[in-house]
Amino acid sequence: MDYTRIPAITLGALLLLSAPKALAEQRTGSFAMGVAPSYAFVVLENQVKPDGGGGSLFLQYAITEAVEARLSGLWTGHEIPGTEDTPGGLYQVISLALVFSYAFDLAPVRPALEAGIGVLHQRYSVNEQRATSVSLLFGVSADYQLLHWLEVGAAFHYHAFLQNPSQYPVYFDVGPRVIFRFR
Repeated sequence: MDYTRIPAITLGALLLLSAPKALAEQRTGSFAMGVAPSYAFVVLENQVKPDGGGGSLFLQYAITEAVEARLSGLWTGHEIPGTEDTPGGLYQVISLALVFSYAFDLAPVRPALEAGIGVLHQRYSVNEQRATSVSLLFGVSADYQLLHWLEVGAAFHYHAFLQNPSQYPVYFDVGPRVIFRFR
């Protein structure tokens, strides 16, 4: 047996085991900015479910290795087809939210649960109907840290009115995201 390789193997194993902790230590106290193209759909009272696209921008702060706070803004547009009774038009949703996430793993892959509160604004172009309400946001996400300053991932969110979370309309968004972390 060649015992000269034992120190190198031991050092390599220690470096691999300490890498997730080193990445986590870099995260605490750091800020990040991200962008996320989104696919979204809305379930309306008449069971019409228009889907559409848009995107979000967000700024987040790592409170601890596992807990982050994020201020997020999202816009999506949804084309509603016309019928004999009603004309079609563009249904838009704007969401501004304060979201907290808890990551289960401090390794480079970070699955997380997300919850937040915000404002959900809806506008329908045909009759200029508008509604704004306080909303709840629940989601799941997973991010992969490529470099100490770059992460890629995806997220799924459910948005609902605070007064009645099961009341229509309900709103879902899903999409990939890119996060740039800085101190």
